[in-house]
Amino acid sequence: MELSSLSGDFDKCNNVLLAALDYEFERYNGGIVFDGWDPFVERHNKILRNVSGAQKRRNVAKLAKILEEILQRYPGNSKLAEFIFKRTGLEIEVLPGMQESISDTRKVSVQTSGNGDHAVTTIVIELPGGSGPIYSIRGLHPDLTASWKDDHTIIIKTPPQRDELLKHHQVSSFGHLITIEYLEM
Repeated sequence: MELSSLSGDFDKCNNVLLAALDYEFERYNGGIVFDGWDPFVERHNKILRNVSGAQKRRNVAKLAKILEEILQRYPGNSKLAEFIFKRTGLEIEVLPGMQESISDTRKVSVQTSGNGDHAVTTIVIELPGGSGPIYSIRGLHPDLTASWKDDHTIIIKTPPQRDELLKHHQVSSFGHLITIEYLEM
């Protein structure tokens, strides 16, 4: 079934959208969590509030737009189409694209941006469930380092004088907890 055929049927569009949201939640909830904060859950809850408003107004065009935005995040994903079919009995066409695969990458890197008074040095973690900053300080700090101590611990060596902008102590990906230890150089 093409998306255009759903835009005229509130119940079908609503059911497919709710199934797509369930698929996304089951797959990405807990993907990357910083000190208990899951950015995916925050975004998901915002989408649910928008969906609820559109449902109350029976605004099928808004539901179809949200559904299209979700489907565009998963081009070539036949598992999403299968999930929707199992939940709703409706077949949808998968948008063309490469089949998505989850990486098992676990990296930590130091990145810099800006210059002068606007320079920032940030440590970024990349995990199977996502990536994001775990530590950030104002200024360029080539002596700031981050490395893996073991599978569950990252060591960040910080300069003695620093203006911290962001400092996480734990991050997890799909339940795998990583502790962040800080050492002053």
